[in-house]
Amino acid sequence: MVFISHKKEDESSALTILNHFKKNDVPAWIDVLDPELKKKSEGEVTKHIQLQLSKCTHLLALFTINTKNSYWVPFELGMAYQLDKNIATIKLSDVEHPEYLNEFPILGNKMSDLDKFISLYKRESSLTKSLNEKRAVFGSYKKADLFIETLKRELRTK
Repeated sequence: MVFISHKKEDESSALTILNHFKKNDVPAWIDVLDPELKKKSEGEVTKHIQLQLSKCTHLLALFTINTKNSYWVPFELGMAYQLDKNIATIKLSDVEHPEYLNEFPILGNKMSDLDKFISLYKRESSLTKSLNEKRAVFGSYKKADLFIETLKRELRTK
């Protein structure tokens, strides 16, 4: 499942991406459609976000001019990194990414880039068993590293 991280002002774009995921049979979680989240007190929201992220295998962070003022998007990115989730960002406007995000694949504002993400997500989902076996053999092998490097390579081949 893909966790869609976004700033409230970018909700419309996030929902467009969610719909594209749904059309391609990619399960995703987004805060604005979670009825449980609306019931949570301020103190419970963080724990609920953490729980939902722990259920996901991937995080896609929308990056726009609005993201520069976000507390949640960097928090979710940091947590996903700590949990060894597969991370990518999608650049929806002409804004400079913080340098630390260059470690992750940066999708452009093109459906073809999102389709590459989806394609790799599907391939990876079918290979999960194999990846777990490799992790057992190699010990320090991180599943997210393979996803990140493969998506970066595929984005370079336009």
